[in-house]
Amino acid sequence: MRECLRRLHLNTPITHRVILVDDASTDARISQLCANFVAKRPGTVFLSNSSNKGFIETVNRGFLHAEGHVVILNTDAFVPEVWLERLVSPILADRSVATVTPMTNNGEIANVPIISHAIILPSGVADRIDSLARRFNPMKTLTEVPTGVGFCMAISRYWLEKVPFFDTTFGHGYGELIGAIAYFILAQNIY
Repeated sequence: MRECLRRLHLNTPITHRVILVDDASTDARISQLCANFVAKRPGTVFLSNSSNKGFIETVNRGFLHAEGHVVILNTDAFVPEVWLERLVSPILADRSVATVTPMTNNGEIANVPIISHAIILPSGVADRIDSLARRFNPMKTLTEVPTGVGFCMAISRYWLEKVPFFDTTFGHGYGELIGAIAYFILAQNIY
């Protein structure tokens, strides 16, 4: 989580508001990490659940505080340079795009090169791969998928207004057994 927050701070324009939601973590270090992030980044909202609500309810709580397009980001996602601009560009270019999920080394159906097969990368390799990927035009590499993946998912405000919350029928999880400690919601107020 420390690396996730470091990269989020370093690689996200200050014009974007970050909403941190702690899902009642039992690890005392989480609140301190969030407090340190809030101190470094003006405008950040920090919410803490009184009890563990799981992914769906926690993200829905964050949605209540978000404006504009939204990005959900799990604490194990390490964002690279200009990540946000690339992630939301399909939404900005085409109103029919509801969500965007990037490719990753560990995100189930968003995995490359093999779907649902995690690849552990040595330190620094992901950034080198991303420097090559930055050369691609995201509008020419779009692929329709059956669902977005919540580790890092941009959601169009246009579609979020039509369906403002995730369905709580799914309960604590979102198709996995282990929930994340905290979730980040980025509210794109300038788009």
